[in-house]
Amino acid sequence: MSLNRFARIAQQVVSRAVNQNGNWLIKVVPRLRPPPASAVQAVVRVAAVPRQFSRNPLMRMIQMTIRHSRFIARPLSNVAMNHRAFFGMERPKYKRRQILFKKPRTDFGIVERVRDLFGTKERYNEHLKKGTLPDRLSAYEIGGNIGYGCNAAVYALRLQPDRQGAAPVDDKDLQAYPLALKLMFNYEHDRRNNEDGLWRGMGAELAPLPKAATLLRGRMGDFRPLPCTHPNIVHVGTAFVDSMPILPDARLRYPEALPTSVMYEAIEPDPKTFFVVMQRYRMTLQAYLREQRSSLWARRALVAQLLEGCAFLYTHKVSQRDMKSDNILLSYDTDGEIPQLVISDFGCALANGSFIVDYRHDGMDLGGNLRTRAPEIALAVPPSMVDFSLADTWAAGTLCYEIFTKLNPFYSVLSASTYKEYELPILSDRIPEPTRRAVEGIMKRNPKERLSPSIAANVFSLSLFRFGADLHDLLPSFASEPIMGEMRKVSKRVERVIDDMISLLAAETIAARITSRELISRAELQLRATFMARLSRDELWASLAFFRETPSTSGVESDNESAV
Repeated sequence: MSLNRFARIAQQVVSRAVNQNGNWLIKVVPRLRPPPASAVQAVVRVAAVPRQFSRNPLMRMIQMTIRHSRFIARPLSNVAMNHRAFFGMERPKYKRRQILFKKPRTDFGIVERVRDLFGTKERYNEHLKKGTLPDRLSAYEIGGNIGYGCNAAVYALRLQPDRQGAAPVDDKDLQAYPLALKLMFNYEHDRRNNEDGLWRGMGAELAPLPKAATLLRGRMGDFRPLPCTHPNIVHVGTAFVDSMPILPDARLRYPEALPTSVMYEAIEPDPKTFFVVMQRYRMTLQAYLREQRSSLWARRALVAQLLEGCAFLYTHKVSQRDMKSDNILLSYDTDGEIPQLVISDFGCALANGSFIVDYRHDGMDLGGNLRTRAPEIALAVPPSMVDFSLADTWAAGTLCYEIFTKLNPFYSVLSASTYKEYELPILSDRIPEPTRRAVEGIMKRNPKERLSPSIAANVFSLSLFRFGADLHDLLPSFASEPIMGEMRKVSKRVERVIDDMISLLAAETIAARITSRELISRAELQLRATFMARLSRDELWASLAFFRETPSTSGVESDNESAV
């Protein structure tokens, strides 16, 4: 018999005894020290009142709810526990101290305070600013074509001007046309009432849109978009289904995607397609590497931003699965400025809360780009379970070679399924040794040995934030300890150094925000804020290990780079 049931039975027995004979309570009062008669009579009168409920059904339900609130809380607690189990959330752990159950106190120091500051303030994160965009095509003015492929065409876009007859502007001006319209190709114009099919078939494009679940309305089942925006993930404003327009260049660029194509025997009366409205960027990474001259410092900053985006996707269990230089977009104002980098094109994304795919047959799609598929994906044979957790990180590693050498070895020389790690190109000695080791870590064939994107991003960011001296000089205890396991023995000393280093970085970032762009670019300022918004002491420990036994002269460039 449970303790609760025993208590209820005992309460019923006592209540019946008191109701039958109010003076029964006096018999159990101790005789050694008689209490005052008035106090005893008051207790008897209160105990003798029968527990009655109201005849009104509504009032009776309220009374029973108040008296037996545990019967209401228990079903809700079961729902909460099932919710945690479904989403893989851990229950808060409690430690028993004497009689009370208390949460263990967590350390909250400089790192945690800086993380909260730069992770929640709009002044350091422009992507946190929220705005609404119309969800109909008639509210926009479509400009010239930016690019097109086999699945979509992208056009310059802006909101309809307030006044009619306004002077025309150049659609190549990003300030005049700050948005981009992605017109998805619908090759089923002969199907009627296909709007739900368009949302299901193309809704993966909305993985970067936090409000995608509201727009999809359950059409894609277990689809889980990113919970928030990120400076290194393409900013998607809205999406909608509307009538398919026949734009001036459409018949020349993509005639087979138009509803007038000869492939159709019958056309739906009002052919529709799927539209995605997003922020407009200046060019792709591929075009930037081909057309622009950039310093080694700028290329290292690009890699750091790329890995920050991969770390964000990894944290929220989303795999982009089509990582290539065409799908990396850059934005900058002037030539020579370090660009802001974002990962785009999530049409092949895996966003259902899990990295595991049940690969049952060859007809299943495992991603867009065959050349940059990770080895574990390229070698997958059905039936098997395929893990995409570090596939984007490996593909980002191939882009590191493209950024530093302007040549992706997996497009010309190597194959993801057969390459050996010693066959990878050797990066220039001008690149700091810790970052070269980080690239080697994310290019491991075995995903269990592969470096996580967050640690790789930390290594690149820390190599950029040198605080006027090399990071190795700030951590002399690392060079003196022969065994990595012994690092914990000097944790207090190194923790103080880390706190001072993060405090200095935060102070520099706050001061740099009000300085001119010549001192620090907007992309570098955002990279600092992004790095500090996800600070973790354990990841910092793992990242700083890459700087152990690294010469202080590593990474000294000769192309007039900024050390801010």
